[in-house]
Amino acid sequence: MEPGGKSLPPKYGKSEIVLMVKDPYWIYAYWELDENKKEELKRKVGHQAWLHSRPLLRVYELAGEYADLLQAPYFEIAITDMDDNWYTYTGKPCTTFCADLGRWIPGYGFITIARSNLVTTPADSPSQVIDPLWPPITGLLGSSPFP
Repeated sequence: MEPGGKSLPPKYGKSEIVLMVKDPYWIYAYWELDENKKEELKRKVGHQAWLHSRPLLRVYELAGEYADLLQAPYFEIAITDMDDNWYTYTGKPCTTFCADLGRWIPGYGFITIARSNLVTTPADSPSQVIDPLWPPITGLLGSSPFP
């Protein structure tokens, strides 16, 4: 509970998926789907579509020449309707990712319900770039910082 007696709501009533970086090897996604998105899918694909489909997270790797989601390699994670967040091991530092929250519907395939933001995992080693305004100590004093 927040100061003043107010608490945060369990849901915000909007459909979205947010992707975040945990570290060079892991990303984290959290999402919310409101009832309007579910009803919209039922209208488009059929009333039983939600019941006869399975939820999936599709994670796209946008590295190198794969800046286009249609061409990008991806992998899928089977989730449940009860899930609202997921940690994903990518094992790929310095790589950009995007995720779709969707459903696999027999006869239709994968249908995207919400698309995340882009995130880039950091490097897993120190940078090899040396800023000329901040040279290493050995660069200022010679081969050793101590006489």
